Amino acid sequence: MRLVSWNLGHQCREDSIPNTFFAAIEALSPDVLSLNEYVHGSTRANMVGRLKSLGLSHLAVSQRLNSHNQVLVASRYSLAPGSIVGPATDGHGGASNFLHVQIPTMNLDFVGVRAPAYSGVALHDYWNKLLQIIRSTKGQRIAFMGDLNTDPDQPKRSTARYLRSLREEGWLIPVPDGLWSFASKAQRYSRIDHAVLSAEVMVERAQYVREVESIILAAPGRTDAVSDHTPLVVQLV
Repeated sequence: MRLVSWNLGHQCREDSIPNTFFAAIEALSPDVLSLNEYVHGSTRANMVGRLKSLGLSHLAVSQRLNSHNQVLVASRYSLAPGSIVGPATDGHGGASNFLHVQIPTMNLDFVGVRAPAYSGVALHDYWNKLLQIIRSTKGQRIAFMGDLNTDPDQPKRSTARYLRSLREEGWLIPVPDGLWSFASKAQRYSRIDHAVLSAEVMVERAQYVREVESIILAAPGRTDAVSDHTPLVVQLV
């Protein structure tokens, strides 16, 4: 089973979806696709139809709150609504950027997430609440995936310790193949897209995919690319 999470970099706008996006999805061939930093709306009917033509015929979208970004999940398998809601934050950014679905035929819970770009007290409040949510699912077969805006393997980041603590508790946070997942306009590169999986989920490989079939998926400022983030691809056993 292949899980793909991709930050499209739409920054709270209902941006257009380029044709290269669909060619990339066809090449990546996900069983479950999660889009974050994405906004759903009236212009998305064509996108939904094209995803269905690629076999991703089951779809769910988080509720948009206070003009924040949303999360979309598209799947080859039937989806059931999940009951987990995102961290409670001022302005509801934590909830808008969070979507829990169940995939009954695969006995898997899936959460698409993007950690909003908070700072100071609000940032650490968000992370404490997110960890409470993740820990509350211990024993379930569950995967959290998305742009977490931190890197557990860069301890200088103030929020790295939260993911490191989950690793110490037995949660699997794979180290993806590939050099980076995000490229800023200033050409600073970082690895901030991650998966957090329960011990019940077995992973064969995780990777950041910058290019597929000559399609550039990520580049600084989205120049000649679909996004400024690479897709995160996690292949389950």
